[in-house]
Amino acid sequence: MIMRTPHLTTGYDPTLTAQIAKTRPGMAHWAASGPLGRTCAECAYLGYQQQVQNAIGVVVATKQRYGCAKFLALTGRHGAIVPQSTEACRHFELRSEHKGRFQKVMKPAPASRSAGKRFDADADADATTLSPEAGHAS
Repeated sequence: MIMRTPHLTTGYDPTLTAQIAKTRPGMAHWAASGPLGRTCAECAYLGYQQQVQNAIGVVVATKQRYGCAKFLALTGRHGAIVPQSTEACRHFELRSEHKGRFQKVMKPAPASRSAGKRFDADADADATTLSPEAGHAS
């Protein structure tokens, strides 16, 4: 882009300018503000069921919407269709069918560590009550 107004300052940080340029109508936040390398196709919020009501308010059908459900939750409006190839925003949540393929596998804790150790707030409180005579824990 040729700068024809050298006396004006830039409006935004270059990173934010790039995010604004990538953002599509109907997104809940700026594109590329979410996890690196993730797209809207992998997000749990992309696509939802819209209820169709008759004149008295009874739900008569549902139809599939291909917009962002988080945009609907934040604004109360149905947004435009968001392309699946758009970089993910900060509200990104991994779809359940993608969790097995992309998330790191965690090993369970050894049984000896967690067996029989349960936090009991009442037992801990009783053990640390102060005795009025001594002024220290009983």
